[in-house]
This record gives sequence, C-alpha cells and structure tokens, in this order.
Amino acid sequence: MSSFSGKIKEFPQISVDRFDGRNLASTAYFLSHAHSDHMVGLSSPQFLDHLESNSGVYLYCDRITARFLQASIRHRPLDPYVRPLQLEEPVKITIPNVTEEVSHQLCVTIISAGHCPGSVMFLFEGKGGTVLYTGDFRISVGDVAQIGPLHNVDETIKSVDSLYIDTTFCHKDIQQFPKKEESAAAMVELVEEWLARGNNHLIHLLCPEKMNYYFMFKHEKYS
Repeated sequence: MSSFSGKIKEFPQISVDRFDGRNLASTAYFLSHAHSDHMVGLSSPQFLDHLESNSGVYLYCDRITARFLQASIRHRPLDPYVRPLQLEEPVKITIPNVTEEVSHQLCVTIISAGHCPGSVMFLFEGKGGTVLYTGDFRISVGDVAQIGPLHNVDETIKSVDSLYIDTTFCHKDIQQFPKKEESAAAMVELVEEWLARGNNHLIHLLCPEKMNYYFMFKHEKYS
C-alpha cells in the first residue's frame, strides 16, 4: 500500500501517484500504474477542475495505463489531459509556471517496472538534478545492465542524485524473492494437481489488481 505524498522535492512543481491536497497546486502529474493506492484523488472533481482551469497541465503515464483510464467510467473525463509516453524514449515536457517558478523544461523517461501491465518507473532530469522514482517495481538481478536510460552514451552508469523507491517488501524476513517464471511454474503445477482430481474440480482466477497473472497464461506449457 503506497503512502507516498506525491511530492518530489527536487521538482516541486510536479506530483507523482497522488492527486489530492497540496498536490492540487502542481502543474504536471505522473501516474506510474493503475492501482488504486497510487491513484488517490485522481477521480475527484477537484482534480478535474484543476486540469480544466489551468492551460498546459497534463497527466503523463504509459500508453497501457492510459487505456485503463479510458476504459474506466470514473477516469474517462481525464482523457483530454492524458499524455501517454513511450517506453525508454526521453521526452522534454514543459512544466507550466507556478507562483514561485517560471515555466521550464523537464526531461522524462519511463522505464518498465515489471509490476503490472503499464507499470513504469520515472527518470526525471532537469535543473533539480537526476531523480529516479520507482513506484511499485520488480526487476531481477542483472536487469539494470539492460536498461538503456540508466546508462550514458558511453555505456557508463548514469549518476542518480535522488532515488524514490517503493519499499513494500523491504523487511528482514524477506531475504529472497522468487523469479516470475518460478512463481508461474509453481502456480501451473498447483492448477494441474487440482484439475487432475476430476471434472468437478475447477479453477477460478480472481485478478482484481491486474498483477502478473499474464505470466502464468504465457507459461511454456500453454504457449
């Protein structure tokens, strides 16, 4: 469950994964993925009014997340203000002025977070420095070497000034985490054992959080 306030201190004009309270004074918004604990305030009349009343204020997210918003009756009114981004393609966006600051450009790159369809990390680069916001993410050992935006043109690792990291499973009792492939294989084995008991033994998959169930559907036994 996310407890992030939404504010990035290096870039006070933006808000990430929170759309209420003091975040209603921001002039650029970012949504890492379409899970309710990261969407607080997103469907409120106050947030929609803020977007409608301020020219150039948009919500940035992955294209899959944008489709989820379009498919939701609650969030469909936001559609004119949603700006989908392409994975690993740096984009310079203009941050409209606020009381203390003039308009300026911010380079934003979205990186797959491996959490659910459309989930991304945000790499922000601007006058406040280089900031990586992970949101909910899941990557394996060695994956970082394959993430282009985290490297310079000479392939050296890019320096990050600040890291905003999700710590849901940062606990002393969780020392190891199975790979997605291992989890999918274990689930397939469990399903097969259950179905083998007879025709009256059925399986119902309840996936309200849209989290990783597609890895099981794509398991090599069924692909």
